[in-house]
This record gives sequence, structure tokens and C-alpha cells, in this order.
Amino acid sequence: MQDCVRQLEDANTQIWILQEDLRAKSDVNTKLQDDVTTLHGRTIALEAQISRVSGIIKGLLERVNRKLNGGMEKLNTIKTV
Repeated sequence: MQDCVRQLEDANTQIWILQEDLRAKSDVNTKLQDDVTTLHGRTIALEAQISRVSGIIKGLLERVNRKLNGGMEKLNTIKTV
């Protein structure tokens, strides 16, 4: 009978240890999920910024190309004169 009680006490201790381990791992999992959510939000914000900056750069390149083409036309006009 005493052997049975000791086995139940051991099992109870093991269950308590496993519960504590599970709680700790659950806490870590929750923190990691929060971190992933934060990083996902930052990624979306950075993608929007990249898109905006890319649009600005594209517009600037178009303006530079128009200026260069206009300058080349002037040079060609001067050369033909």
C-alpha cells in the first residue's frame, strides 16, 4: 500500500513539473507570437515606404531623362546650324 502511495506522490510531482514546464513554454510561445506580430507590422510599413520611395525615384529618373533628352535635342539643333 505504501508503495502505491509513493508512486502516486512521484506521479503527482512529475505532473507538477510537466505543468510548470508547459506554462513556461506557453509564456515563451506567447512572447514569440507577439514578436512575430510586431515584425509583421513593421514589414508592412517598410514595404509601403519602399513603394513610396521607389515611386519618387522613378519620377526623378523620368525628369532627368526628359532633361537629358531635351539637352541632346538642343545639341543636335546647334550642330546642324
